[in-house]
Amino acid sequence: MRIILKSFNNQIILLFISKILNPLFIHIGLTGFKIIQMPVVKKKITLNKSPHVFSKSKEQFELCVYSRLVTVPKKFNTKNILIKASQIIKLNITTGLSIEIKY
Repeated sequence: MRIILKSFNNQIILLFISKILNPLFIHIGLTGFKIIQMPVVKKKITLNKSPHVFSKSKEQFELCVYSRLVTVPKKFNTKNILIKASQIIKLNITTGLSIEIKY
């Protein structure tokens, strides 16, 4: 099982992992899970301040997407455990966090 967590704020991901995922996996009995930090995706956008006369004055904005990959070993990939874990994870989603679960 792979869980991909994405957010614009890195602190939201860290709080979700420490408050929900770690206690959940320990409660279910999943001990060998790994948390892998994925590279930050940065997107830069440049806009003109004034479209008519002052075309040289521009503003730049940057959008960063942080992501983590949580992997569960194959020995724990039983159907009952995966269904329980995915239901609890989906119930506890916080705002600003995107979760993708792959089996």
